[in-house]
Amino acid sequence: MEASNNPETLSNFQVLQIEDEISFIVENMQYLVDPDSVIKNYYTVRWNLYMVLIMSLVFEGLLTMYIYRNEVQILEQLKHIYRIRHIENFRKFYENIVGLNSGINILLYLFGMYSVCSHKVTNYQIFLVTMSFSIFASVLLTYINVLNLLLFILKCFTYVYARLVLSELYTVLIIPNDFLERAGPSADSSDEESMTRPATLDNASDINSNYNYNHPR
Repeated sequence: MEASNNPETLSNFQVLQIEDEISFIVENMQYLVDPDSVIKNYYTVRWNLYMVLIMSLVFEGLLTMYIYRNEVQILEQLKHIYRIRHIENFRKFYENIVGLNSGINILLYLFGMYSVCSHKVTNYQIFLVTMSFSIFASVLLTYINVLNLLLFILKCFTYVYARLVLSELYTVLIIPNDFLERAGPSADSSDEESMTRPATLDNASDINSNYNYNHPR
C-alpha cells in the first residue's frame, strides 16, 4: 500500500525490476543463442552470398560483352525509339556509360567478396550502401538498354541476401568469446580453421565491443 501511494517509491521499485531483468538476460546470454547453430548458419549464408557475387560478376561480364558485340543493333533501336539525330555523339556517350557502369559494378562485386571474407560489419555496410546506389543507377540505365533490368533484379536479390548475412553476423557478434570458442569446427569443414576461433570476428566491427559483453563470467 505504501509503495502504491508513493510515486517515488514505485519508480524506484520499477528501476530495480528493470535492473534485475537486465542482469538476468546478461548472465544467461549463453541460453539465448546456440553458438554451434548460429555459426553454422552464418557460414552457410556467407558462402551462399559469395556464390551469388561470383554469379553476378560473371553475368555482368557476359552482358557487357553482349552489349559491345551488338552495339550497332542496339544503337539503331535507340535511334528509332528516342529519335536521335546525332548518332555518333550518342554512340560515344553510350559507350562511356556502359563502360563506366560495368567497371563500377565489377569493383562493387569484388568489394562484396572482400567484405564476405573480412567478416567486418563496416565493410558490409559500405557494400550495402554502394549497392543501393547501383540499384538506382540500373533503373536509369534500363532506358538505354532493357537488359539492365536483369541486372536490377539480380542486384536487388544480392542486396537483400547481403542484409541477411549481416544480420547473421550481428548474431555471432553478441555471443561471448568463451562460448564462441567452444563452438568448434563442427559447422563447415572447409572453414575449420576459422570455426575454431574466428580470429577475424574478434575485430569484425568497430561496434564489436558493444555486442561482446565484458561482464564477469
